[in-house]
Amino acid sequence: MIRLAKEGDFLTPPKDETRLRIHSLRRAYGLEVPFIQFYSDGEGSLLCIMDGVAFFSPAATVTEEWTYFLTANPAIRSIHCPQNAASAIADSGEWLARTGVVLRYEGERGVLPSNSNVCRTPKLPAVYALLAECFDTIQPFDAWYVDVSHRVRHDCCQIACICDGDRVVSTAMTVAETESAAILGQVATAPTHRRQGLAAKCVSDLILRCKADELYILPVNERAQALYVGLGFAPCDNWAELIRN
Repeated sequence: MIRLAKEGDFLTPPKDETRLRIHSLRRAYGLEVPFIQFYSDGEGSLLCIMDGVAFFSPAATVTEEWTYFLTANPAIRSIHCPQNAASAIADSGEWLARTGVVLRYEGERGVLPSNSNVCRTPKLPAVYALLAECFDTIQPFDAWYVDVSHRVRHDCCQIACICDGDRVVSTAMTVAETESAAILGQVATAPTHRRQGLAAKCVSDLILRCKADELYILPVNERAQALYVGLGFAPCDNWAELIRN
């Protein structure tokens, strides 16, 4: 039976990228905030709903109960889940699906350079200005700022930037982070500063700085995937996003 999640539902370490996102939100906000709902079936499946986005990690196969719960919930606009879970949900006919690859860092970590020009405490409005320039699907500023600033204050988000004066021209950050694993994302470079290796420098800084043993990243296109593979990442899984039809 699907119910509100309890602390005991989070004892097992995350086994996939989606579950890592759920554990990260629980670490940053706890289970009692009104704007995030956490659910479990007591059998190992976890669901988190925030701002209309559902993160769903089933324990095994997706049951009819979960499919109905996800499809009938009007608060859910999209579902992020492992690819092998998406087909069962999409069979209901309510969803359009897109998929992509998950990369895991397989390289060796070195030592942070002492003369790096990477900024690790940027002004968040300047970071958002770059992300809004590069991504059409970025959250509205108020929602993005409240979430990122909260996670930064609670040591659940790390940011690396390259600045040109007061302007952030390249950035990357941890979009989900627990004690054992992290997902890197929101990697962007201003069009005027591309092909200079700035994104690689930001991602490399996070690789060296993150204390988590496991690092993941989801490339947005083939060029980004080639960049991350060159830095030491390798394919390990596939993700899916379901959007209401």
